Amino acid sequence: MSNEFEWKTEEEAGWEDEIAVPETRPSRPFPWKLLALVLVVALVVVGGARWQLNRQVSAATANVENEVRAAHRFLHQVAGRQDEDLFRSLLSGRDMAWTEVQKTLVAEGWFGNPPLLGWTAVPPATDAGQTVTATVPLTITLSPDFFTAEVQSEQDYQLLNPQGMTETVTLRQTAVYRKGESRWLYAPPDDEFWGGMVFHSGAYISVLYPERDEAVVQRLAQDLDDLAQAVCRELAMRRCLQRALVQVRFSKEPATLLSGADTGFSLHILSLPTPSLMGLPVDEAGYQALFRAYGTVVATTLITQQVSYECCRWQLLYEALLDRQLHRLGLKAWPLDPATYDQLLAQPVPGGLARLLVNRPDFSAVERKQIDAFVEFLESVVSPQVTLAEMQGTLADARSMTAWVNQYVDTPFGDAITLDQALFRYMLQQTTYAQARQPPFPLSDAHIQLLCNAATLNDASMGVYEYMLAAEIWQALFYEEGSLFWAVAQPVPTAPDLIFFVEFPDEHGDAITYTLLENGQRMASFTLEMGAGRSNYFLWGGDPHGRYLLLARWDVGDTPPDFRLLDVAACRQGACRPWPVDGPLIWSPDGRHTLAILSEEAETSTPSDPPVIWLGDATGANRQAVGVGLGPFWLDESTYGYQRLEEWVTAVIGENTPRRLFTVEDLLAVMPQAQRPQSLAIGSPIAAPGQPGQLLVRVNSHSGPGQIAYLFALTLTPDLSQVQSISQLSASGQEGWHDISPDGRWLVAYESLRFGGVAVALQNLQTGDLRALPSISSNSFNLSWSPDGRWYIRAGDGLLALGAPDANYERYIFHDYGACDQVFWK
Repeated sequence: MSNEFEWKTEEEAGWEDEIAVPETRPSRPFPWKLLALVLVVALVVVGGARWQLNRQVSAATANVENEVRAAHRFLHQVAGRQDEDLFRSLLSGRDMAWTEVQKTLVAEGWFGNPPLLGWTAVPPATDAGQTVTATVPLTITLSPDFFTAEVQSEQDYQLLNPQGMTETVTLRQTAVYRKGESRWLYAPPDDEFWGGMVFHSGAYISVLYPERDEAVVQRLAQDLDDLAQAVCRELAMRRCLQRALVQVRFSKEPATLLSGADTGFSLHILSLPTPSLMGLPVDEAGYQALFRAYGTVVATTLITQQVSYECCRWQLLYEALLDRQLHRLGLKAWPLDPATYDQLLAQPVPGGLARLLVNRPDFSAVERKQIDAFVEFLESVVSPQVTLAEMQGTLADARSMTAWVNQYVDTPFGDAITLDQALFRYMLQQTTYAQARQPPFPLSDAHIQLLCNAATLNDASMGVYEYMLAAEIWQALFYEEGSLFWAVAQPVPTAPDLIFFVEFPDEHGDAITYTLLENGQRMASFTLEMGAGRSNYFLWGGDPHGRYLLLARWDVGDTPPDFRLLDVAACRQGACRPWPVDGPLIWSPDGRHTLAILSEEAETSTPSDPPVIWLGDATGANRQAVGVGLGPFWLDESTYGYQRLEEWVTAVIGENTPRRLFTVEDLLAVMPQAQRPQSLAIGSPIAAPGQPGQLLVRVNSHSGPGQIAYLFALTLTPDLSQVQSISQLSASGQEGWHDISPDGRWLVAYESLRFGGVAVALQNLQTGDLRALPSISSNSFNLSWSPDGRWYIRAGDGLLALGAPDANYERYIFHDYGACDQVFWK
């Protein structure tokens, strides 16, 4: 047994000796928290830097956008002021042709409002409530290098829709700006802005357009094609539907904005500004308005192409016919309605179609509407199968306007005068005055009589007709055919039942028969020798009671006028024979006295040697000299007046002592210094009926061309011996005269218009209210008042005008009795 064994106790016994392991440093855990912290810090630093950078970029972008916005606003303000020099400094100079176009747009007032549209740009309001001529920017898009900017803005426009109503539409417009050395400059878009060109072919219309406008042009192309088909139907021309008609080029060149449509040398190729040049619609209303703008040009081109019209004979008529066709096609408003016809009658353009249709540089808007009215009239008289296009096609070949119209009517017009009268009557029928309107108060019980004289050289007649207002019935009282063309019938103002009729000469031509008609029946006739070189007698005047009629005639040469007095009472007794009197008689208001200047003395008198004024009885007999002067007149039954050199005097029967009333200097003193003429020629004053204290005086600046007539109102003292006040009522360069209503409240002013026609105006002498009445006659100066003074009646060409001035009321009564220029109450 080996001695190497060692016994140990259990306690001493232990585990086997552990293997010795070399002692090492304990390892550390990975620092995740630290790494996270570092990353967070890094992100914060980077994020802060990026935020700071973005903030700087945003600030820079905002600054640039503000600069562009300010440049855009300033550009439009300068354009609105049409400051061409300043505007040019705001333009980019990279394209001189583009620059010249922009300058022209500004000079013509078309910048932002091209003539093709024909609309009115609505300037937006600023914060202060003031208006500026700049569009309001919506969006600004900057290029990455901040050297180019696109500005989109919305512009409102007002326009008339085809129904004639004003509406507002909005177009979105795009402007390009480039960074200059010191400011942002308005610049032309580059090729990338527009894209390539696209071609579309339709049945009648083919279009070429830039890719940028594809969305809106595709719809326009279809609608324009449909429009072309509608035009062909309107023209009723078979060849119109047999081939493609027009190629439309929607051009990106701004020069197309200047004229709206450039047809070049061919009516088959039409260049129009592409929609982006004018503005893109933001809604359906804007699109329809834009379509009508393009459609008007396309339809105009098609119609002109098909009717083969060559400029420029009766061009204004051609354009009016064209406008009517465009209205029928739903493209354009028609400018006429009853209210417009009222305006045309209130602002007459006389002279007939011959003058109206001549191209003149001074052609007015009113005259253009007169031609529009002529087109409407044509539609009412031409045969139903005749088209306006057919009439357009023959304009260049017509010998005269009447001949041209007569090609297309079932009943030809005899001459130009007849055509003018038919047009005038048509226009009157379209006014509000021709519409049935409730009278402002009951109509007068009196009847209206109408006197119609000879119409033409070859077809003369005379008739008297009566119109019953309440029943609206006409009846003929007297009619005679075969009268000579110079036969004249005149109503007696102071005796409504009487008419003085210059009838016919005897078989030898040595004497003329004169007839008095009473209530439309022959009451008496007489014959007076005519003699060589002598004219027939006319009714000159009469006494206030219709008892005596004063007849007058002017002979050839230096012979004084010849006056005769006719006693109507004697005519009723079968002794109808006028007797000579020495001069014109002026009756007192009661008819008991007359004032007269002998014809022979009047012929030989001078301003320094005036004639004698004679006071006589109702027939001019038993006369006595009461003074020397001119222009005798009556104020009341016993007070008369006359002109003595440069002053006007009054006197009283029995005393006959002249009292100075007023002088030329008194009238001149009332006028503004700058308007005073060097001299005045004064006519006889007019006393208001029943108001002798109210006197009207018409004076002329001088005689001859350029004469101005002034009208003054004078208020006299109760004894009619002095003037209390003088006021100037009016001044006019037209020839005419005045009258006063029977109640003395209304002044009636008649004026002969330059190219024919009569203008009538009423002025309330108590309130000063002045109103012009529509011109309804070419030669009638007749306005008659009803017995109660509330109504007037006046004659026109083929109608009567019944009016109540206190209610500003007038309506028309039409008739078919021909040339009737005398109307009066019975």
